[in-house]
Amino acid sequence: IGHLHWYLEGFLQRDVAFGNVLRLKIPQLFINRSLAFLGKYLDTCSGFINDADLAVEWRKVRVPGKDRSGTLPFLSLRILEEWCENQPVVQTAIDDLASFFWVLL
Repeated sequence: IGHLHWYLEGFLQRDVAFGNVLRLKIPQLFINRSLAFLGKYLDTCSGFINDADLAVEWRKVRVPGKDRSGTLPFLSLRILEEWCENQPVVQTAIDDLASFFWVLL
């Protein structure tokens, strides 16, 4: 849900990794207008995403590049394949979601 919130606000995290997804010991009341449509299903927050130094505004035009951002063991297979082939790449929300898979694994 935190990733969805960032996305709706116009940002991609681009560094989803084990140390950047944190769980709260005690869930807290969750109030957020951008996610109001989930209010029926979501009323508490049990974790959050931090470390936004590599985040980008996804609505802005980005030029594919060969620079790497993210934590290597948690990168999407698509990103890894593009870099191995020395191809320019633009990270997407799908790449962030693939990184969550590696965090959960």
